[in-house]
Amino acid sequence: MVSELHASSDVERVAAQILEALSAPFYLDDEAVHLSTSIGIAFYPDNAKDIETLVKNADQACTSRSQKGEIDFQYFGNAMQQTAMDRMLMVKDLHKALSNQ
Repeated sequence: MVSELHASSDVERVAAQILEALSAPFYLDDEAVHLSTSIGIAFYPDNAKDIETLVKNADQACTSRSQKGEIDFQYFGNAMQQTAMDRMLMVKDLHKALSNQ
């Protein structure tokens, strides 16, 4: 069970197993379908104090890995949080600038 993982090596082992399982093709009728997969990892309570933020942070880590074009797993980091906050402030400022012409 994932909630019983205690060390980062346990998490990495499970992530590697998931990536390996999803790398095998599956078949729709007679056609092989291949998936590319990225996994974002965030820890409670280190990366978030509630489930919504935890999922958001794991998704952000996953998106970061996917944007690099890599099929792997990525841990959430504080720099990712700062980047997201900077982006949110910029969008807010742009909306304000547009409304003020």
